[in-house]
Amino acid sequence: MRRGRGLARVFALMLALAAPPLLHAQSLSTQVPSTETLAEQVRAWLDTGDLSTLLAEVDSHALADEAGLDAAAASVIRRMQVQLRSQLGGQRFHRARVYEHAGNVRVRLDLSPEGLGWLTLDADPESGVLRGWQDHALGVSLAQLVADMATFAEDRRGRRFLDRLEAEPLEAWRQLPAARQDAAAARLLLLSCASAGCYEEALIRLDARDSERSAPALWQLDVAVLSRDWRRFDQVHRALHAHLGDDPALVMLAAQAAVARDDCPRALSLAQPAQARWPDYPGLYPLLAQCLVQTGDYGAALEVFDAMESRFGTQIDWAAMARHPLYSRLVESDEYRRWQDQKP
Repeated sequence: MRRGRGLARVFALMLALAAPPLLHAQSLSTQVPSTETLAEQVRAWLDTGDLSTLLAEVDSHALADEAGLDAAAASVIRRMQVQLRSQLGGQRFHRARVYEHAGNVRVRLDLSPEGLGWLTLDADPESGVLRGWQDHALGVSLAQLVADMATFAEDRRGRRFLDRLEAEPLEAWRQLPAARQDAAAARLLLLSCASAGCYEEALIRLDARDSERSAPALWQLDVAVLSRDWRRFDQVHRALHAHLGDDPALVMLAAQAAVARDDCPRALSLAQPAQARWPDYPGLYPLLAQCLVQTGDYGAALEVFDAMESRFGTQIDWAAMARHPLYSRLVESDEYRRWQDQKP
């Protein structure tokens, strides 16, 4: 059944939450003949530093068709896209990497103030028209999210759930009948909770209802970290790497997991080659500094701090570091005193 009813009141929420600041990381998949041309176009769309332009480029009729909605829904989608462009400035990112892998164009977003996203853009193979994307943070497509929201909008309780999600996500969930608390509802809850302080609670609910084990997604890495299920983390991480290709942020996630396992040697074996390959990716440097201090390699740690200051302009509060349980050892070392004496 193709649906259009109820989209006017719920599509705004879907757009506003389309790229939540998840803990980890949203990839671009397309069959367009020239991936290089698409990649350049995407870079231009993302120059604004937020997702509003990218959303505006999604063809509303194509998205409605992908979601199984009727023609009337397409006009509602387009109207909401235009109205929400200014609001989406709040969903900002400070870094975007647009790259090609396995014949596809992929985009990694470093969200502000923190978090990662990977989107897989879905473009028409002949015209290049943007039809939506696959969200690798959630493991679901934009079209599926729209279809899920359209289903909830078909009855009063579903509409009330959608209406309350943005302001009171957990209360909206609690008021939803148990029979409606499925994986689709849990995904929408996770979207809202990402910026509402209830992300971990939403993760638990989604994981309990994802019985079919959806496509490997970044939220599954978060669940694995929370439960310290490192076997699951490694399995999901390998699957994501196979799909997304080499990327410093994926290395960072694996190194963070190694630190959480109290395995700094493993973290260093991952992060150091990645830092040499991608020296302009800032996320690797704090990990390197932490593990180099923890393993007692103070000279190398100070070189990392030097690079953070010179390459990224990082301002380090050494007085605070001197009070830190870990970094106080570095500040008290002979290497640190010599390093400070050499500074201009």
